[in-house]
Amino acid sequence: MVIDPCIFKEEIDKLINQGIDISKNLIISTRAHLILPSHKALDEAYENAKGDNKIGSTKKGIGPTYTDKIARTGMRIGDILHGFEEKYNQLKKQSFRNTIKILL
Repeated sequence: MVIDPCIFKEEIDKLINQGIDISKNLIISTRAHLILPSHKALDEAYENAKGDNKIGSTKKGIGPTYTDKIARTGMRIGDILHGFEEKYNQLKKQSFRNTIKILL
């Protein structure tokens, strides 16, 4: 599972505004992977690099997040509690290098 924290918050806010108490039934695994802004940038770069062979990506960063998940380099919900900033900064550097390679 991958989660975009911004979209997730919007969805939670909608439920709360409808009077739904999410505190009793909502459980998120600490192993769920986070969709980060760098994933969205990579997704867009991959799609744009395909030129006329674009696949119609939503550019929401889902593919690059799963790539990081499979490579065991992605960030997970549990990382928010332990060493988030250091790991995130490292991941951003790697994503930036990947994006540059695609654009060149």
